[in-house]
Amino acid sequence: RIVERMRSNVVPPYTDEELKKILAFRYLWYKFFQENNLTTRQLVDRLEDAERVVLKVKDLTEEGMVFWRNAERFLNLQDFNVNPEDRVKEILVKELQQLRSEKAD
Repeated sequence: RIVERMRSNVVPPYTDEELKKILAFRYLWYKFFQENNLTTRQLVDRLEDAERVVLKVKDLTEEGMVFWRNAERFLNLQDFNVNPEDRVKEILVKELQQLRSEKAD
């Protein structure tokens, strides 16, 4: 199921609309990793692909693995009261910039 290991501000059972938002967050999460060269392969092409992804260690670059290790604090990324794309930009983009600036120092 797409909700394993995902936390949100909504208590199960989820409505169909909430499940759609969970899937959207998961898709955007994988897409973010792809677009920022944190994966070794393409994970998603369409929203529906996010349901089938089984992320493995070999799917992550070295930088992707470091970023993923810090991901626990991002699991609360889902907030059903905000736009998923805005939330991803607000949190993940900022965190990746910080990771890369620390790496450059």
